[in-house]
Amino acid sequence: MKAAVLHAVGDLRTEEVARPAPGPGEVLLQVRACGVCGSDIPPRIP
Repeated sequence: MKAAVLHAVGDLRTEEVARPAPGPGEVLLQVRACGVCGSDIPPRIP
């Protein structure tokens, strides 16, 4: 499955990873859509 993996601050990569197995009391969800608010992204200062 595809996952966004954070390797370090500013280093977020999309990778293929093994599907996790939920443990007792856990569930596995499939994300169908997501969004990012413009206020969540800090402005870039040159």
